[in-house]
Amino acid sequence: MSAERIALQPLIQQLRRVRTRARIMLVMMRLAGWVTILLAVAMTLGLVDYALRLPSWLRAAVMVIVIVSAAYDVMRRLNSAMRVWPALTTLGLRLERMYPNAAGRIASAVAFATEPHPETDSPLSRQLAESATASAQGALEPRQVRRLIEPAYFMRTVLAMLLVAAAMVGGVVAAPQHAATAFSRWVNPFGEAAWPNRYRIESLTDQKVAPNNAPLRVAARVTQGDHETLRTWVVYKFVKPGQNPADVPTQRALMTRQVDSSVAGEYRRPIEPAPAADRMIYHFEAGDDATQPQQVQLIQPPTVRRAVVQVDPPSYAANQIPVERHDLLQPPRPSVVLDALAGSRVRLLLTIDGSFQQLDSSADADLLNDWVDRNFPGLVDETVDDAEAQNLTYVTMPVEGFTQFELSFVLKQPRQFRFNLTDAFGSSYEDQRLFRFEVRPDRSPRAAVIEPASDQTVLATAVIDLAAEAQDDVAIERARLESRRAEHDPVVLREATEPSTRMRLAATLDLSTLKLKPGDEVSVLAIAEDNFILDGLRHDPVESAARKLMIISEEEMTRQLRMDLAELRQRAIRARSAQQRLIESENTPQTAGQQRDMLERINTLSRSVDQVRDRIARNRMSDQRLTETAEQAKQLLNDTAKSAEQAATDLERSARNPDQKSAQAAEQLQQGRAAQQKTAQKLDKLVEMLDQGRDMYELKQKLTKLQVDQDQLAEQVRKTLPHTLGKTAQQLTDEQRQQLQQMRDQQQSLAEQAQQLTQRMRSAAAAIERQSEKPEDQANAEALRQAADTATRDKLEQKMEEAAEQTGENQLSQAQTQQQQASETISKMLQDMGRAEQLRQQILQRKLMELVEAIKKLRDQQQAQLDRLNAAQDLTNLDGALLTLRRNTMSVAESARAAGDELAPVAGLLDGAAGDQAVAVKHLRGAEVAKADVAEAESAALAKLEQALKLAEEQANKAQDEMTEQEREKLIKQYKALLTDQQQIRQATEPLAGKPDDQRDRRFRAASIQQGNKQADLRVAMKQLEEKVAKTIVYKSVHQQIDQWAGEASTKLRRAEPGALVLMQQRLIESSIQSLIDALKPPDPEKEFAEQPDGGGGGGGGGGGPQPLIPDMAEVQLLRTRQVQVHQLTQMVDQGADIPADERGPIIDNLSQQQTDLADTGSQLIQSLTNRNLKATEPMDLQKPAPKE
Repeated sequence: MSAERIALQPLIQQLRRVRTRARIMLVMMRLAGWVTILLAVAMTLGLVDYALRLPSWLRAAVMVIVIVSAAYDVMRRLNSAMRVWPALTTLGLRLERMYPNAAGRIASAVAFATEPHPETDSPLSRQLAESATASAQGALEPRQVRRLIEPAYFMRTVLAMLLVAAAMVGGVVAAPQHAATAFSRWVNPFGEAAWPNRYRIESLTDQKVAPNNAPLRVAARVTQGDHETLRTWVVYKFVKPGQNPADVPTQRALMTRQVDSSVAGEYRRPIEPAPAADRMIYHFEAGDDATQPQQVQLIQPPTVRRAVVQVDPPSYAANQIPVERHDLLQPPRPSVVLDALAGSRVRLLLTIDGSFQQLDSSADADLLNDWVDRNFPGLVDETVDDAEAQNLTYVTMPVEGFTQFELSFVLKQPRQFRFNLTDAFGSSYEDQRLFRFEVRPDRSPRAAVIEPASDQTVLATAVIDLAAEAQDDVAIERARLESRRAEHDPVVLREATEPSTRMRLAATLDLSTLKLKPGDEVSVLAIAEDNFILDGLRHDPVESAARKLMIISEEEMTRQLRMDLAELRQRAIRARSAQQRLIESENTPQTAGQQRDMLERINTLSRSVDQVRDRIARNRMSDQRLTETAEQAKQLLNDTAKSAEQAATDLERSARNPDQKSAQAAEQLQQGRAAQQKTAQKLDKLVEMLDQGRDMYELKQKLTKLQVDQDQLAEQVRKTLPHTLGKTAQQLTDEQRQQLQQMRDQQQSLAEQAQQLTQRMRSAAAAIERQSEKPEDQANAEALRQAADTATRDKLEQKMEEAAEQTGENQLSQAQTQQQQASETISKMLQDMGRAEQLRQQILQRKLMELVEAIKKLRDQQQAQLDRLNAAQDLTNLDGALLTLRRNTMSVAESARAAGDELAPVAGLLDGAAGDQAVAVKHLRGAEVAKADVAEAESAALAKLEQALKLAEEQANKAQDEMTEQEREKLIKQYKALLTDQQQIRQATEPLAGKPDDQRDRRFRAASIQQGNKQADLRVAMKQLEEKVAKTIVYKSVHQQIDQWAGEASTKLRRAEPGALVLMQQRLIESSIQSLIDALKPPDPEKEFAEQPDGGGGGGGGGGGPQPLIPDMAEVQLLRTRQVQVHQLTQMVDQGADIPADERGPIIDNLSQQQTDLADTGSQLIQSLTNRNLKATEPMDLQKPAPKE
């Protein structure tokens, strides 16, 4: 070795040590980096596993990957580190780069010193080597050589490793359990090591049994780690009978976080049970936590399969109300409301499927009530404390597979319940459906009088149709219609006892049988009783509101009806004005509609007239004129309605016609206008007809008021008389003088009113005579004139003025006499005015007779004219007499027309006859006269005159019959008044006749004489009526008997000797008067036919002429009635009636005389009827010419 190499050995050794140290440091640095990474990976895996709770298989896989990767990485690192062994020259070059002053010396010197030099090298090469070596010596210090190794990288790597290791150690120290868990989980992935849970979840569901037909609502609570995004699960499986739970797949359902729950972290989820499953196994999961598995047994809950209610009515209503059955479940609805009559038994029949806690049939009332209250809350009556009083019954009805039972109770209070059935495990299942039983109380019956519809003012003769109605919600057991009067017992008019929910009663009340007078009041009531009986209680009978019938006088009734007709007249005037405006207006659809409204307006008037007519008929008024006025008004309104209907129809057609200018539209309009004019004319006629008698009525009302005022003033004078009697003017007080002056002024005012009324009567009579020739108007005029003449003749005004003067002079006694006479005069005037109808009949009868005579003359003249025509050879000069006849015929026709509407047909026939006569005159004056044509026209005229004569005679007979009927009704009314008087006399005599002799004192005598005087007065009244029946046989005979009995009875009473004979005579008088009345009443056609099967008899006067006041049939009827009465009296005496022995003989003699008189009377009647019939059936000589005028 050369010296140069030896000199470089320290440098070389330093480089070699540096190289070796560098390898060691590199290997260590590589190992430190590997360890750092491995520690970092380990910490990362531990944290990831802690955060994600990696499953075992994933951890195992990751562990394998980490181990393989770590082994590969360490081998790769060591291999690369071991391969690092740089040449010394390389290190020299690195030193030259590090130290520029040694550049070019170190590397070459190291190369020459370390590399072997062959011996063959040239000296130059050796020289260069030595030079390089020499220059390298001392170029670098040893420390500079050691700087080839940079320890910073190594230190950083080691520091990083230490830091990572420190972090790991810190984590282990901080959480040794977690570190151990992480180590265990990664070292042994399939081991038992586990991280502690970050979440905690617990079950809130402790239900052991649940229904299999409803969602199972499970709940859990997260007690740790809960947040809004946490997903909580219920993991469950349904197990069917016989299944292994392990074989059943689990299901997961996300639960819902309950934000509004009072429990923090609560989660819920409904789960629908699987069909046929008998249990559910489940647990809850939240994050990394899960609960222990739980199990719920699924059962069939108690389910109402059938619910039927049967309502049995109370026993009292069993025959009226049927048993009701209701299905509570069908149709499905949230609530069921039923009603039943109070006291009904409600039977609830239930069929229940599933587990149900049934009641033992032997349970007592308390257990039953508790069981019902638990399963059917609300069904127990809380108002009843006593369990027995609940009236609950429970009856089981075994049915295979179901529970069936009947629960019943008596319904007295409303009950409302739900099904809250309890299963065998004690759980309750509430049904949300609501069932309510309403109690329908048995209301009291209702009764009402429905006809008449309101209180009525009626006459004492009225016949009122009554109708009442009774209603009840169950049944009316009894209903009746009663009439009541003050101080009289109720009278049952109609009664019904057939049970029904509605009863209608009808009756007719004849007020004439009640002997009423104006001012009396009759109440009509309906009384109803229902069949209610519950717990011993019944409803009281219910009375309707009373329908009052207030009796008024015929004058007041007439006044009211006249007011109704006056109001009707005003409405007719307004309707006439409206009709005129329609006539003048242009025809449009609007005016056509207004014409239709006019028809309704007329119909309303017609209904008002119907009310008046019904009221007249119902009250059986005797005012014939008022009746005729209402009938005529009805007929006019019927005709008016027809015209208005025609006008409306034609105008509507015309207005609807699209071509208003067409001939058809014009014709329709013309027809409509004509119908409108006819309607207006009919309304004018109605107003004119209603005007008739209006003045008469107003004057009569004023005269009546004058009499009332006069009577009131007379009463005032009578009361003042005792206080001023005998006093001079100076002795009177100022108040008395003032009172006398006031009465004087009032009397003077009444005198002036009387004067004005008298003058107005005369002027009205004159005006009526000038304006109308109708019989009714002429009768009114005559009645007014007679009333005025009565006032003048009796000096009405003078008497009133004298009464006024005498009152002012305190001569009240004389004034009172004058006032009484004035009132009597006014009464006479009212009687004169009341004779208007009678006068009308007389005037009409007179006019009819004159018309009949006039037509007879026309007929005879026409017959004579026709005879001359047939006998004449020359027809000249025949027209003059025929023309005169025609003028006479036209004049008679005009007279017939003026006599009233009744004779309009007669006037028409006469007009026709005049027309035929005109035709005959025309033929006679023609150029060529055809005798046959003239004869034909005159024969036609003669035929019409014959027809006119026949109609006129019929009208005359009718008028005579009406007069006779009025007279007959008046006679009946007088008989009834006398019958009432006789009954009162007999009732007052009965206690007198029964008194023994020792009690017949002075007072008895005075009372007997008083009744005797009354009996004598009645005898006189009957004698006056006898004049009206003087031409009869039986009636006259009865009157004579009554006169005899009344005379004998009055004589004995005046002698104070009343006894059985007197009472018998009074009863005979009563029965005789009653028989007089009954015989005059119109016969019942059915009864009359039944009594005369052969069709004979029944006439009254024979032929078609006017009827007499007393018909022959009335005479026969009266004779038969009297015979029956005598027979009954004879039987009574023969049977030993309570008759004193001293009076028995005279009574028998009286009866014997009566029988004899009846026989004589019957013979006379038979002879009279026979003679009359023979005379009526004498053959007529039809060939005998009629007498000529």
